[in-house]
Amino acid sequence: MHYKYLSLVAFLLFIFSNPTVAKNYSPDIWGMWQVNKCKSVRTYVLLDQVIVNTLVMKGSKCAIQSGDFLDPYTGKIIPYREGLDIDHIVPRKWAWDRGASRWQQRTRYAFANDLVNLVAVDDSTNRSKGDKPPSKWLPPNIEYHCEYIYRFDDVVKKYKLKYDPQESIFIKNTLSNKCKGYKYVIPIINRS
Repeated sequence: MHYKYLSLVAFLLFIFSNPTVAKNYSPDIWGMWQVNKCKSVRTYVLLDQVIVNTLVMKGSKCAIQSGDFLDPYTGKIIPYREGLDIDHIVPRKWAWDRGASRWQQRTRYAFANDLVNLVAVDDSTNRSKGDKPPSKWLPPNIEYHCEYIYRFDDVVKKYKLKYDPQESIFIKNTLSNKCKGYKYVIPIINRS
């Protein structure tokens, strides 16, 4: 009986200390794309997903002129400038509501430019995702589900964000059942 009350108290503390809707959210709070060696983080994400022999860089070699990119969310090949977005696997608004609202600007900037959390995808698929977590949205490409969930969870842990109880159960159950045996390797994106 005593444990039931402790569970209720713990649940209420979680709800009130981790509101699902933080105030004062604006997409502008995250800052601009980080630039390294004349290339933006966006360019590095695209270079990681470009299909070999399709890439054409602009004269300065700092920006992409054309190329074809593999979208892991759909499994489709997307030509540059034809409906390509850079998605935050852990959506910025979701992160804001789960703890990012208390971060300093440098942490928000690091999160927004974290290459583990970024992927080039079809724009309409990205818009259908919005700011939903894996318990409410998964990519149409079933073969990418485990990678997506592992990357989502990796970023959540790295930045000490908080799942709500339903999200936490979904992540744990999916990783221990559907994704059991999946070999997740933290992506390393070349910045040269």
